[in-house]
Amino acid sequence: MLRTPLPYTPPCPAVTAQVILADGTRTHLLVSYHQIRDLMTSDRFSRAIASAELGLRSPTLDYSVTEMDQPKHTRIRKLVAGSYGARSVERLRGRVEAIAAGLADDLLEAGPPADLVSGFCAPLTFEAQCELFGVRQPCRERLRGWSVARCEHPGPEPKAVRAAETELYREVREVLQELRSAPGTTLFHRLIEACDGSGLIDDEELHGIATSMFRDGHFLAATQIANSVLYLLDHPQLLTSLREQPALLVPAIEELLRLCPAVNHSMSRVAVRETELGGVTVPAGATVTASLPAANRDGCAFAKPDAFDIARDGNQHLSFGRGIHYCLGAHLARVEIQTALRTLLERMPGLRLAAPTTRLQPLVTQGAVGADELPVAW
Repeated sequence: MLRTPLPYTPPCPAVTAQVILADGTRTHLLVSYHQIRDLMTSDRFSRAIASAELGLRSPTLDYSVTEMDQPKHTRIRKLVAGSYGARSVERLRGRVEAIAAGLADDLLEAGPPADLVSGFCAPLTFEAQCELFGVRQPCRERLRGWSVARCEHPGPEPKAVRAAETELYREVREVLQELRSAPGTTLFHRLIEACDGSGLIDDEELHGIATSMFRDGHFLAATQIANSVLYLLDHPQLLTSLREQPALLVPAIEELLRLCPAVNHSMSRVAVRETELGGVTVPAGATVTASLPAANRDGCAFAKPDAFDIARDGNQHLSFGRGIHYCLGAHLARVEIQTALRTLLERMPGLRLAAPTTRLQPLVTQGAVGADELPVAW
């Protein structure tokens, strides 16, 4: 599974299957690219209803744009979208590069072997996120601990997740209180201005939205970096090509996002009325979920879908979704992945796995797929 995630091409024309997910949700599982794209861009399906049916309310979920429908979704997303835009993220690139360089220094000083997930991927994406938010260094370790504790990962019980979210909420309140007396232009500063200045949101919304920013973006970005590194190490000719021609890195990353995405299943949605998806009737009230790895290897959407094609024309993979719930942090994730791979290619030319792929511990949840650890040497 880790060598070539999902090594098959989904059937075409589209089919659906009714399955029960790990959280007990009974859902129609979509595997067709065109069905899934339709699902993601349609107003015939509600994420808010699906989220409410799960019954897992918390400050992290209540104000997360991923759990909202229009018009509330638009109102909240507008408040944060600017900080995640291409221009804002590009201004952050230098800091991301400095963080990656420092982590590489630490790995090189400690010497091999090392776990690339815990020693490089995870701290890189969390630190980059904190830079975007404006979180000061002394607060980051505590925030990271509670954020990681509540991420969707095999092991934690719902009670433990809720406890972690409560502590995360408390920590974020303290961070925001500190930032109120330190003017700036970061995402959290903009949220504070929207609350204290323009009155676009109230105090409860301020703290809820800020806390929701720590949900799982950094976790999924770190998993995507690890998946990409694993694929490259398993394809040494491609690795050599990227080292010799760094300009190929950007299109290569799009293929890596397509072939080995960190996201497993999409967010579930509920049909608000009887509707059709690719010729399949979905009754009102039914839950629908999408397999993104399957969509990205659909032969009806991609020529030679299981092949790595760095020159693939119009690579419209669905790893960041589509429609109103298109990944808010897509620009940041791309900068993080580009920076991570470029740093590793330059600083660790002898990078290799320190254990056989058969011994790697897979990470598979409803929302994510990858490797729990990635032991490497150089």
